[in-house]
Amino acid sequence: MRQAHEVDSRAKKLISAIFVNLATSFVNLRGRNTYFGAHLVDVLTLQVVTLRNQVDSFGLLVVILGRQVDKMLRQVGTM
Repeated sequence: MRQAHEVDSRAKKLISAIFVNLATSFVNLRGRNTYFGAHLVDVLTLQVVTLRNQVDSFGLLVVILGRQVDKMLRQVGTM
């Protein structure tokens, strides 16, 4: 279980780094573009933030399900 938590933690850090790089790229694009480009970048940034929140929620769900499976396996092992 500890190993799964470490993998989950590393995955979250990697995903966060990817989103930070994307957001930085969007900000750089926004500084160089027209109003329409800036609006497009704002929309894309919002979608990236939403996607990151969904990924975080999915990661939490995987951890919770993993704990439930672990508990069930322990119960089966004690029977």
